[in-house]
Amino acid sequence: MNRTRSLHLLLFAVFLLLLPAVAGAQAAPTFHAWVDRLNQPEAVDDALRDYVTENFHPTFLEQVPVPQAVGFLKQLRAAAPFSTVVLEEETAHAVRAQMRADNGSWFQADFELHATERTIVGLLVQPSAGPQSTSISWKSLDDLAAHLRDTFDLPGLAIAVSRRDGEVEQAVAGVREIGTETVVESGDRFHIGSISKSVTATVVAALVEAERLSWDATLDQLLPGAAGSYADVTLRTVLRHQARIPQHLTFDGAEMTRLNGLPGTTAEQRAAYVAEVLALEPLEPGFAYSNAGYALAGHLAERAAGLSWEELVREKVFGPLGLESCGVGWPATAERPDEPRGHYARGEGLAVQGLGEYRLGAFMGPAGNLHCSVLDLTRYGLAHLDGLRGKDGFLEAATVQELHRAPAETGAPYAAGWGIDPKTGLHRHNGSAGTFFSYLAIHPEKELVITLLTNVGPDRGAAAAERLTSEILDAGNSP
Repeated sequence: MNRTRSLHLLLFAVFLLLLPAVAGAQAAPTFHAWVDRLNQPEAVDDALRDYVTENFHPTFLEQVPVPQAVGFLKQLRAAAPFSTVVLEEETAHAVRAQMRADNGSWFQADFELHATERTIVGLLVQPSAGPQSTSISWKSLDDLAAHLRDTFDLPGLAIAVSRRDGEVEQAVAGVREIGTETVVESGDRFHIGSISKSVTATVVAALVEAERLSWDATLDQLLPGAAGSYADVTLRTVLRHQARIPQHLTFDGAEMTRLNGLPGTTAEQRAAYVAEVLALEPLEPGFAYSNAGYALAGHLAERAAGLSWEELVREKVFGPLGLESCGVGWPATAERPDEPRGHYARGEGLAVQGLGEYRLGAFMGPAGNLHCSVLDLTRYGLAHLDGLRGKDGFLEAATVQELHRAPAETGAPYAAGWGIDPKTGLHRHNGSAGTFFSYLAIHPEKELVITLLTNVGPDRGAAAAERLTSEILDAGNSP
């Protein structure tokens, strides 16, 4: 990705929908036909729209409308061709497969067909560590960190695991910047990208407890006279990406420069950006992962509290939890030059993100512009785990549980800043603005928190996170 031209805050998964299917003929041929379609040269939107309409079942399209499905396909096609496809499970109606993209990263695809119509009724595509045929031998978290760094060719990384006792084990490997010998240390800060959404939702939750906001307040109530076509949208649906807000997943260089140059304080810049967003036409009803929606959520919190989002994350989250390493913006700055530097692909190698080389402006802060150390991000996860296990803390347990509730009727297992994985039981999110990658997962039943931070983009970081998770969840291979 050319960092001077575009910005991409990573989606939790390409599709966040998996609907039940029933038995029929073998699903593998239809799955391979779908992969072949992804591997074809780029098609115009009209052709993709026709493909979606003809090949996805109406039940699917009720939850992920055609425009969003087309957008997701275009995003997935950007990783094509998928030159290697490994079928791991195959039944009459479903396939689980590992697909290797052109850039070397792996994706897991869970694919289901309607029994009689043989159209796609369920699809979940997400980053993967690839086929699990290669065994790993490790006796400590340090061993595992070194293995992940070498296997996925990461400049540096930090990982942490907390089990039932709440104690945090952590390990680091690699360097802060390629071409140097400055090793990563346990307190180093990494950019956490879209995990910032969870923090923004947590700020909103604190204001709900303080009766400054209400989950079911409409935008017409919260922004009188300014909500436009979004008047009946509720705060709850904004946080769940169900509010029809335009997605704003990428920006070209000119648009990023313009938005970064919005005048005024950080809160005033967000207000100006939100006004532009609310003047746009809404998307069709359904799930649509939206960076703009979380910028809106941050703006609503600012209006309710009379404080900037930057002040609110410190007052409502970082301060109460003692997360001293966490803050706004990139880890390495002119004032703090020794923190890890981000890296991005250049040819077959990596280039270092220079200080001030590209900036994620205040307008997008609530959606993806925080940094943390691996220990502090894990402590943040533990605070949410406490609430999920019924323990009151910096928020009431019931409030935390509301943040993690993804109603089945939405069709998308996404709560407020957390993706709820129906197959593994994990509550998790990842994040990247292109030059770092972050991952935070909670398993409420196992009372487990898993964290990975690395100073390179998602092409390598996502696979490392999936492998870390699979290793930790393997009961026979624990440190």
